[in-house]
Amino acid sequence: MQVTAVSLHHDDHHMTISSTRIRAALQAGQVDLATTMLGRPHMIAGLVSQGDQRGRTIGFPTANLALTDQLHPAFGVYAITATIDGHDEALTGVANIGQRPTVNDRGVLAEAHLFDFASDIYGKRLEIALQGYVRAEQKFSGLDELKAQIAQDCQTAKTMLAKKHDK
Repeated sequence: MQVTAVSLHHDDHHMTISSTRIRAALQAGQVDLATTMLGRPHMIAGLVSQGDQRGRTIGFPTANLALTDQLHPAFGVYAITATIDGHDEALTGVANIGQRPTVNDRGVLAEAHLFDFASDIYGKRLEIALQGYVRAEQKFSGLDELKAQIAQDCQTAKTMLAKKHDK
């Protein structure tokens, strides 16, 4: 067996970049720091599974990914970009990652609401790139309060994504 030694990489603060630091940044919701250390956004991928379709009843349909064998970043809402097998265009959206405390009934999920997208993608591979942390996951008193917050999260995510695009 041949071994090649490589030097450690350091960030702008002269701290060693390591998988431990990257995981810690993701679990703290520090998406920009994790992206800098990785050299690209953190990705979550899987096959889209059918949920209870509650999101479409409140105007925000979601693509659901079970997160059983993947690192769980901080539970909360993220601005995302996404790609879907069989579709050429990159999409933007907002995703909740967590246990859905308002309707907790399916374990840990990534639920992605893709802006201006309405195709059936059940069973297709979806790749989500975390672009920014919007807020922590929280429990709401009901679906009306949840719906209002999702609308606000969508606006925040669009603003974040537009700023990243302008850089």
